[in-house]
Amino acid sequence: MRLQKPKVPSRWAVPACILLSCAFWLLVVGADRSPAASGPAMYEPPDGRVYHGAAPTPDVVASYIESLADASIEPLLEGIHLSASGTAGRQYVVDTIREWLAYVRDAGRIPHLSLSMRDGYGNPSDVAIATATAHDAVLDEIGAVIAAYDGPLFVRLGFEFNGAWNGYTPGIYPIAYRKMVDRFRAAGVTQAAYIWCYEPDGPDDFDDVIDGRSAWYPGDDYVDWFGLDLFKAEHFVPLASARQRGTSTYERSVRFLEMATAHGKPVMLSETAAVKVYVTSDREDPQFTDGRADWESWFEPFFDFIAHHPQIKGVLYMNQDYRGTAFERKNAWGDARIGVNSYIRRHYCAALRDPRYIHQDDGLARLP
Repeated sequence: MRLQKPKVPSRWAVPACILLSCAFWLLVVGADRSPAASGPAMYEPPDGRVYHGAAPTPDVVASYIESLADASIEPLLEGIHLSASGTAGRQYVVDTIREWLAYVRDAGRIPHLSLSMRDGYGNPSDVAIATATAHDAVLDEIGAVIAAYDGPLFVRLGFEFNGAWNGYTPGIYPIAYRKMVDRFRAAGVTQAAYIWCYEPDGPDDFDDVIDGRSAWYPGDDYVDWFGLDLFKAEHFVPLASARQRGTSTYERSVRFLEMATAHGKPVMLSETAAVKVYVTSDREDPQFTDGRADWESWFEPFFDFIAHHPQIKGVLYMNQDYRGTAFERKNAWGDARIGVNSYIRRHYCAALRDPRYIHQDDGLARLP
């Protein structure tokens, strides 16, 4: 998904649930988690468990929670998308991150912070980050804000790295990624798990090597989790024709998951939304004919895909209506809100009640 620049409100009427974050922190972060440490990745849950989250703005997350209408399955992770280069307003970016982290902490959730390598005008900034100093100051300020946060969090850098819509440069992008992590570490960030994220509409070159160096992968010492963004059903449903399967987006998704396993990394589905499904309302679909068809074509195989790939240990849903946005004009993404259709909402909530999912009410305190 392309970068969104949400305006985070200065105040939210959300009850404080700080004890959950404290329990999470004590149980998961107590051990030394240096980048080269062996064993489970930072904040990796036990096998068979999957974090449940939502994104990409506080308003969207609030609408999602309202649609769930069940406190026992509210999301544990909450995500936001911003530009790390700060050209949309350096102080805006820094202040937004600081305020948003405080809001997520007070809400009792775990932050999932996505920072693109694009400026406020949509231009790629990976080359400038990697080879110049123009963005160093804002990166250091962001690092200081993250370092001051008193809890666990996920940080996704330069997401959807090889998608043509971002315009990042192979061979340069991983240098920029590593520089961002190094500057954050130098600022005192020790509690962040870093995510390297792919979207299967991008080329099948995520493991390419140029002159003996990775074109895109920053390296195991800089990546804690792999990330995979899933939107269209063909991202996780195989094509009927075996002849075409080798070039399908489904095969790209599976091969990326296999790469994660080869590197010993868990996978976060950082952005997911039922696009091109065109969820219809109860008023338009009183017999739930469309709702049932949408569930069977997108939602059911989506949950099956998670269940059948144990590398996947986190998922964030984006409960958005894309009509009237650039995504609708360019891609006809439609309405992806789960609460629009009662049939979808009911079955979606039932799927989340599977014991594999870790919700806000669970945290890690109740894990076996």
